[in-house]
Amino acid sequence: MYTRFLLIVLLGFGSGCRSSNDVAVLSTGSVPAGCAQSGAVVHQLSNIAGTVGYGRDNTQLTLSYYVPGTIDSQWTGVVCNLPNEYRVVGKRVTFSGEFRDAKGTLLPIFGGEEMYYLYLTDIKSR
Repeated sequence: MYTRFLLIVLLGFGSGCRSSNDVAVLSTGSVPAGCAQSGAVVHQLSNIAGTVGYGRDNTQLTLSYYVPGTIDSQWTGVVCNLPNEYRVVGKRVTFSGEFRDAKGTLLPIFGGEEMYYLYLTDIKSR
């Protein structure tokens, strides 16, 4: 009995570990709370290469755009309408959409980053 319990515990610990190279899937299909209160369209983008990532709290999925001709400018959008098949952290995509004003509700992680809510008009795998 003790051996069976120990085996279950060890398997539980082992399955909870993963390397930093593994891809994580966010299973929730919920819309981020702030999307409903987002403001006016600030930027419109078309056919931009990006990678699905986590937001600051690791529950919101993001797509980022590195602004050409700048050293460190990046626009990061918390995605409001990401289809389930793209809810994979590290997935490389091409997307189009609108960055909308977050009204100060999203905080950048580093200097040069601007945070918005992102409404996709198109997305496909690269």
